This record gives sequence, structure tokens and C-alpha cells, in this order.
Amino acid sequence: MNMTGEKYNSSSAKAGALNKYFASVFLPKPTTPLCFTSVSKLDQLDTITVTVEEVNALLCNLSTAKATGPDGISARLLKKCSGVLAPSLTALFNMSLSLGKVPAEWKQANVVPVPKSGDPHVISDYRPISLLSLISKVLEHAIHVRVSAFVKPLLHDRQHGFRTGRSCITQLLGVIHNVGKALDSGKETDMIYLDFSKAFDSVPHDKLLFKLHQFGISGILLNWFSDYLKERKQRVVIDGFSSTYLDVTSGVPQGSMIGPLLFLIYVNDLPESVNYSLVPMLADDSECFRSIDNSQDSTLLQSDINSLCLVVYLGLKI
Repeated sequence: MNMTGEKYNSSSAKAGALNKYFASVFLPKPTTPLCFTSVSKLDQLDTITVTVEEVNALLCNLSTAKATGPDGISARLLKKCSGVLAPSLTALFNMSLSLGKVPAEWKQANVVPVPKSGDPHVISDYRPISLLSLISKVLEHAIHVRVSAFVKPLLHDRQHGFRTGRSCITQLLGVIHNVGKALDSGKETDMIYLDFSKAFDSVPHDKLLFKLHQFGISGILLNWFSDYLKERKQRVVIDGFSSTYLDVTSGVPQGSMIGPLLFLIYVNDLPESVNYSLVPMLADDSECFRSIDNSQDSTLLQSDINSLCLVVYLGLKI
């Protein structure tokens, strides 16, 4: 295994090199905090409380095939002992939510490097798969249910990723419908395919919290999300050998239950950045297209593409 000419032979050396490579995509910690101004929303979600019955049901539904996280607590143990563990875990979860604090052990991840289709001897041809604490993911599941229901009316209609009843099929059908109408009218359609580079790893935490605040997440719950995102750490594990922990300074936690929803909230205003075109989205994959009838239409499409580039560069309308 090598990177930039250096070769790594031992499992521990490979783990360390891979962890440094995976961590290199993170953004630096922000130096200037964002100002959280008041939001003119009647609806606010500031607290969440879970019940013993809910926690017990989530434990019973765990798949025993799930890999364990850094704490070594298996899904089989949690599932088999759900009735005994549920009351204690419920008390622990509600304490975390009421204090707006997340245990440090729940913010650690074991990263398993998975080779892509390229050369398995080159570090850049690996992608990280994060394994988190299963106990933390049970709490995240309960939080996801509440937050998802709360923000659902606010999510942009052109977002098809990670949403119940929507998929790449529903996004594609909408695109085909619009292109078909243009063809029936004798017009062409110009389309630009867009993709975020390292999308889930490069979300700035401060700007994500700002977006959560704009959605109506406030109070102790917003403090919980703030603590959940900060001081996260990851290490790479290969053949039983692990690297040292490195800081995760940006991004939504991969492998988490609420990471995809947080990403949708962060990119939610992207389709509103254009004035003349359509931007259907599937998480971080999107298209910007417009029917073209004359040179002015082409100019308008280019104007929208420029707006999208500027908005992404500035951090999605922050």
C-alpha cells in the first residue's frame, strides 16, 4: 500500500496512513462563531423525551448482523437483553437530551477501509466505512423520528434523497417529464449534472447548526446537536490493528442514523438559488436544466449555474 511514493507494509502503518488520508478531506474548525439570530417561526422543537417502550422496541429491532463500534457492545447483546437494558438506557438517553450533552465514547468511530474499483495498493482508492456505537445509534433513531417529522414540511419538494416514498426513480421521472414536454414543443433541453466533492465529509458544523436553527431546532435540542457534532474522533482498524484517533472537524457523521437528514437540511435551500432553471436533487447529486428556445435561454441557464457555484462556495446561502 502506498501514497505519494511512500510504502506501508505493516497493518498498523497502513491504518495510520489511511486515517490521515481520510481525515485530510475535513474542513478546519471555524474560528469565528456564527450569530444565531431569532427565528420568526411559530413552531419550535427544543426538547425530546424518549420512553422505555420506544427504546425497548428499537433494541428488539436491531439486526444482529450489525458490526460493533469502538465500545465493543454487540447488537446481539442489546437485542437479547432489551427488556433489562431498556429502562437504564432510557434514563441515560433522557439525561443526554436534557443536558444537551453526548458522551465522548459515543462520538468515536472505527473506520473500515473498503477498496474501490481501482488499485487496492493505492491509498486514494479506498473509501471509509464508519462503525459507531450501537447504543448511540439507538438514541439517534429516536431523535431522527421526531426531527424528521418536524422538518418534513420544510424540506424542498425537489429533494428526493433519503425521503420516504422518494428515490432516484421519482427524481428521474420528474426530469423525464419536463424534458418530454420540451421535446413535444420542439425545444431542446440543456442539462448540467452536479455533484459535491466529499459532500458528507465537508459540511461545516457551524453552518449546519445555523441551518438547524433556521428550521426551528432550538434550545436544549440545538445544544445537543452542537455537542453531538463537536470533538468527534475516528481511527482506522485493519487486521486487528488500529491507528490513533484523529479529530473529525467537519461533515455529518457517516454511518449515523441522523447524518443523512442533517445533510438534507444543510443543502435544502440549493434549489432556491436559481431563478430560471430547475434543480431536482438526490441528496448531493443534482441536475440543473432548462428548455432552450433561443440564445437568451442559454444565458439564463448559465446565470443559474453561476449562482449555484457561488452559493456552494459561500456555504449554501449562509
